[in-house]
Amino acid sequence: MPELRKDPVLKRWVIIATERASRPNDFKKKRDDFPANQDLSKCPFCPGNEFMTPPEVLAYRKPGTLPNGPGWWIRVINNKFPALNPEGSLDKKGIGIYDMMNGIGYHEVLIETEDHFATSITMSNSQFEEIIWGYRDRIIELSKRVFSKYGVRKTIMEDIAKEIGFTAAAIYYYFDSKDELFKACLQDEISKVVAMMEEEVKNAQTPHDKLKKLVEAKVEGTKKIIKNFNIGEEIVGELRGEIERLGLKELASREIKLIEEAIKEGIEKGVFRENLDIKRENFIIHTLAKELASKSASQKDISDTIDIILSGIEKK
Repeated sequence: MPELRKDPVLKRWVIIATERASRPNDFKKKRDDFPANQDLSKCPFCPGNEFMTPPEVLAYRKPGTLPNGPGWWIRVINNKFPALNPEGSLDKKGIGIYDMMNGIGYHEVLIETEDHFATSITMSNSQFEEIIWGYRDRIIELSKRVFSKYGVRKTIMEDIAKEIGFTAAAIYYYFDSKDELFKACLQDEISKVVAMMEEEVKNAQTPHDKLKKLVEAKVEGTKKIIKNFNIGEEIVGELRGEIERLGLKELASREIKLIEEAIKEGIEKGVFRENLDIKRENFIIHTLAKELASKSASQKDISDTIDIILSGIEKK
């Protein structure tokens, strides 16, 4: 297990990771070896050699390309020889004047470009922007795990910095406050729920199937949000308030629109009752979905509840 030890003179923490001794040795290259004589087929960071690295945890890639294959321009992978371990507890302790704790955190590699020979001088401004977005996206994703561990209310920025292996200053470079970071995390999760619901609509043929798949996706997505942010059952009802407070109401309204459109289509095709109050039915569906998610309902309970909703709005 790697260790963090505090230098009592310089007052800074240092990582001690003996496991990294097993990583490949770095050799100083002669000027003549760069770049003409390099064999790119042996470079694990070049397109086509993705099999040489751990699976990607983030990639900005061209539409239609597969994960862990060519077609990316930013790629993030776990370090094969990490200086920090994501599992375990910090277990901080003091021995005399020395402070130490387990080296808990994340050690990833961000591959900044698919061009083996690109440098900071030759890269475009847009590529630099993508690199910054890559770091920001990883902070968001890793911060979700800290919110899950401590809960949204109890988590502070210092907890996040310590757990994910960033300095607090680095996180504040991207986010002015915990609220802003939480907003970005929540926005990311809601976007995934909406995307999942939109995909389900594409695969459904009838208004009946559309509504059923939308509700199932809404419940599963809400379950994930509750888990990711360690939201207790007693404050699930505050989710909507948090969404509005953080300025995410417009994003959440896309969910509402999808369900309203499915109900409206069912009325127009004579599948659902003509006298339905679409907004009221939508409110009922969202309330039930939130309740099912907060109770961690089984798939059978979810299916039974959806059947009850549908039987209540179907045209007899």
